[in-house]
Amino acid sequence: MNMPWARWNEAILRPERHVLGLMSGTSVDAIDAVLVRFARGERVPEIVVFREYHWDPGERAELLAAAAGRVPAEGIARLHALVGERFADAAEDLVVGATIRPDAVGSHGQTIAHVPKCGEIPAATLQIGAAPVIAQRLGCVVVHDFRWGDVAAGGHGAPLVPSVDAALYRSPVEDRILINIGGIANITWLPRGVGGEGVLGFDTGPGNCLIDHWVGKLASGRITMDRDGRLAEAGTVDPLRLGALGRIPGMWAPPPTTFDRGALVSGAEAALAGFGDFGSIEDAAATLTEFTVSTIANAVEQLGETAASAPIWVSGGGARNRWLMRRLGGRLAPRAVRDASGMGIPADAKEAVAFAVLADAALRGERLGMPAVTGARSAALLGSFAFP
Repeated sequence: MNMPWARWNEAILRPERHVLGLMSGTSVDAIDAVLVRFARGERVPEIVVFREYHWDPGERAELLAAAAGRVPAEGIARLHALVGERFADAAEDLVVGATIRPDAVGSHGQTIAHVPKCGEIPAATLQIGAAPVIAQRLGCVVVHDFRWGDVAAGGHGAPLVPSVDAALYRSPVEDRILINIGGIANITWLPRGVGGEGVLGFDTGPGNCLIDHWVGKLASGRITMDRDGRLAEAGTVDPLRLGALGRIPGMWAPPPTTFDRGALVSGAEAALAGFGDFGSIEDAAATLTEFTVSTIANAVEQLGETAASAPIWVSGGGARNRWLMRRLGGRLAPRAVRDASGMGIPADAKEAVAFAVLADAALRGERLGMPAVTGARSAALLGSFAFP
C-alpha cells in the first residue's frame, strides 16, 4: 500500500524533476504535450520537447457533439476511455522522442462541460480522459481533475492559468498583463510585487471558439478554423450582428467570471437567430473575430488606470491568428501587444506547461488555487492522483 507514495516522495525530492503536461482545449483541435524540466531554484521550467497531436476528425466531431450535449451517458463513458488512450498515445510518443522518462504527468483531459456557480448553486465541471490509463501506460503518477478542488472550496474552478501566471511570471519591478486565447480567452493582471497579493484573473469570453464554430459550420467541416485570420481579414464586420452578440447571457458580468464553450456557442446562435445566414464565411469570421477582440479589450480596460502602462503578452492558439492580433493591437493602442513566446515559453505550449506546473505543485502539496480569481472560500490544492 505504501509503494505509490514512496515513488511520489522519491520524485518530488529530486533536485531536478521531469514532468509531462497534457491538455486539449475547448477548440478540440489538438492534444498539446510538453515535457519540462524543473531545476531547483528556477521558477520557469525548461521545455525539453513540445508537440501537438491533432485529433482524428471523427473523434473531434464526437467530442464536440458531447460538449454540445448530444451524446448519451454510455457514449460519454466510452469517450472518457478513448481520451485517456489518446492522451497516453501522445505521452508515450513524446517520451520516446525525448528519451527521458517523466517523474509525473499533469493531464487536464478534455472539457465536456463547465457550469459556473450561480448564486447559491455551486459550479459543476467535467473533464474526461481516464487518468489511470495514462498512469498504467507511462508507469508514473498522474495528477488530473485540477478544477474540482477549487469547486469544492466554493469557486468556479476556472480559470486556472492565472495561478500559473502568478507563479511563473510575476515581477518585483514590472506590472504585466497576460492574455491567453484558447477556445475561451482569459486575462491575468500581475501587479509588480511577489506572491499572490493583488493578482487578478478571469475569463473574458470567447477566444477561438465562436470563430471556429461558424467557420466549420459554413464550410461544412472542410475547414475548422480561420488560419492566420485570413478569412476575417478578407471579410466585412456586420455591426448589427456584432451588437447582437453582446447580448449573450453573462457576457459583461463583473469578475470573477468563467465561460463554457457550449454555452457561448448556444448563446451566440440564439443571439443571431433572427438574422439569417451571414453574407459569406469571410464576413462571419470578421464579425466573430471583432466580437472576440472587443470582449478581450473590454477586460483590459476593466483593469483601470493602474494597468494602463503594463505590457500585454498573448499566448494560446489565438496568438497565431495574425488578424486577431492586429485588431487587438489596434483596439488597445498605444499599448504594446506582444506574443508571450518572448517570456520564455512558446505561446502554443503555455497551457500544456501550465498543467505540468500545476501537477508539480500538487505533488509538493502547494496550494495554487486563487480565491480572488475563482471566488473560492480558500486556496485549494488543485489536482487528484492516479498511480500505476
